[in-house]
Amino acid sequence: MIYFRDPFGTYYAVEVFTRSEWRDSLLDPPARDLADARLLLLGAAEAPPVPLPAWFAVSSLSIDTPEVASAAARAWPHSPWFRPPGELPEAYIVAGFQALCPPHPPCEAGPHARDSLVAFLRDRPGVLGRIAEEGRDGFDRGLRVHWRDPAAFARDIFQERLRDAGAARALSTIAALEAALIAPEGVEYLPLSEDRADLGPRLDFERYFLAPRDFDAAVAEAADWVERYRRQADAYHHRLADEGLEILRGVTPAVSAVEVLDRFNRSSRPVGMEASRRLLTSVESIQALIRARGSGLPAGIMLGRAPAEFAEARLAAAAVLAAVDVQRRRSSARPAAADHTA
Repeated sequence: MIYFRDPFGTYYAVEVFTRSEWRDSLLDPPARDLADARLLLLGAAEAPPVPLPAWFAVSSLSIDTPEVASAAARAWPHSPWFRPPGELPEAYIVAGFQALCPPHPPCEAGPHARDSLVAFLRDRPGVLGRIAEEGRDGFDRGLRVHWRDPAAFARDIFQERLRDAGAARALSTIAALEAALIAPEGVEYLPLSEDRADLGPRLDFERYFLAPRDFDAAVAEAADWVERYRRQADAYHHRLADEGLEILRGVTPAVSAVEVLDRFNRSSRPVGMEASRRLLTSVESIQALIRARGSGLPAGIMLGRAPAEFAEARLAAAAVLAAVDVQRRRSSARPAAADHTA
């Protein structure tokens, strides 16, 4: 693995292979955690075994040449993991180091800030611990790969500090509050949305150290909010399940017609196959929602917004019935056409 820094200060990683190490699986993009592009080293008389994607660079056998850097620079903009210009690694390090300071006064990130930060991260679970095991360039690359900005990185540092301090229950409550999905158009649930927005600033992890009493009070209010949300989400789920049953009853003729359409399609130019697939997929999703009644809203469903499968089932059902009608008219027309020919 070799690392480069583009003109905007963004680090990227390139996996290096020789012709003898070639395997077709190398045509799949590298894992995002590991690398951004690949480089194939070839001898003077060698050629790539197959056409290579634009993110797969080719260069001479020696990696200690300017040609390698130029080839990598050409491949980098085509990487599936290309990162546009953003905050420099130094900004992440400052933000992460300063997240280690509260409740003490803000500390200036000196020459040992990076070492202090890496020491804090080492042996921690997940991506925080993994990037601490990287070398300097790999660490700097990982900051941009895993965090959208320095503030997000600092937030994860604060989260680790809260976990170290025994505040796992508070973290769980905050995570539940943040994960709750509420449709912005759901006027009925506007008070829930407004109350959550009011709690947000008070639940900033830094306030655990700077304003501990208010933070604890906000966590208690957040726990009450989560219970309110769950009660309303459960009631909404019951309403959706009832509506889903009505939809299933309405599309039953179309579901039964899918098999009829399949038979027609085997003996005539197929129509409505995509509509059949959409109908059956939507029906399966609605059935799953009904079965889950009483266990909370299924993942991805917003409080106050009906699942897209409700409308999809109705539209697909109409399309299936229309396709069956087309095939029946075709079938009826065939004998008449044969008689006319005779």
